[in-house]
Amino acid sequence: MLKRIKNYFFPEVDSDVSELMDKSCVKTVENISLIVAIFESFTLAFFVLTRKSFGHDEWLSVYSVLFCIITCAVGFYATKLMLSKSVMKHSHVVLLNASYFILMSLWAMWTSHRRYVNDEQILTFYAVEVMLVCFIIFRPWLSTILIMG
Repeated sequence: MLKRIKNYFFPEVDSDVSELMDKSCVKTVENISLIVAIFESFTLAFFVLTRKSFGHDEWLSVYSVLFCIITCAVGFYATKLMLSKSVMKHSHVVLLNASYFILMSLWAMWTSHRRYVNDEQILTFYAVEVMLVCFIIFRPWLSTILIMG
């Protein structure tokens, strides 16, 4: 049984399969980053243009969305750079994925917390987590640590 658990968390992966997974994952992060950055930019522009005044909560919303846009823009350009190289280093892909996962999770927790404090039940955190878990490929041991964290 211990061997089955070890094999689950530390599977042997062929180098060609690992490279294909890395390229697929980086391309997915690129697409997600671009779509989210564009969507959030339009949302922010609409929000700013329709407000007559800005209080503390409005500025927090602006900063929150800017954080998301900047994170996605940096993720998009980092993936573009990685995909332009003929060979990707697996450690760079893991670093990109883990950083993106952590930053977007922190943003989602911040956004959800701000909404819960105002008695609004927006499930941003869970939506972001499901999206990240579905589209970012990690080795099982790393995904377990990140999700538990």
